[in-house]
Amino acid sequence: MKYLILVILFFIAGCGPSQPTTFLNYSLLNKDSFGIIFDGDGNYHTQWKRTVTSSNSSVINWGDSEEFFYWDENWVYLDKFRNPITKEEYPQFVTKQEFCQRGVCTIISTEGKQKYAPISVNENYTLDTVGYILAPNGSKVEFRHLQNVYVNVDCSTQYYKDQKCLIQNEKWWDNNQSEYSLKLYKNTWYALNLGIGFMIENKIPVKSTLYLT
Repeated sequence: MKYLILVILFFIAGCGPSQPTTFLNYSLLNKDSFGIIFDGDGNYHTQWKRTVTSSNSSVINWGDSEEFFYWDENWVYLDKFRNPITKEEYPQFVTKQEFCQRGVCTIISTEGKQKYAPISVNENYTLDTVGYILAPNGSKVEFRHLQNVYVNVDCSTQYYKDQKCLIQNEKWWDNNQSEYSLKLYKNTWYALNLGIGFMIENKIPVKSTLYLT
């Protein structure tokens, strides 16, 4: 069964001069925000909150997990995950990361934190990351994170017309408490100056479609 999910999204941000188009303009990782998700019948489903923690870092709380990001002049990095209830942290590390653009692929990292997205997003690209997550008990969860990203795409929904979007086609494999397999497959639309959740099409593990309202 396919569900229609509606998202109410709030941003806590001031107005300012226009800035060059970057992943931050699409994702609003550098803005405090709060989202409420409803199902197709208008019933409460879940919520999330993004909090800026410094001039170059923020955390997103999804209710059952938190994701920590930071950025510099070139890249946005995914630092770690945390259980918001127990406060147990799950840092993430890269063993190989490949960046592809215009048909040319380059290994950009073999250690450290995952480069989640380039700051400059003027062209389509692919990021293919292999690494591991370190659990509090010292065990390792091996993962692969594949992103095919398309930029400056015309996008509209019944709620917002004539927008520009970055589309993240995302797949995630891991061996967390099971055999190594594909655990997540989704398409996420980031609308310029509106942020994540303009539209999200989940395919695995559960089919659903989310809209920013």
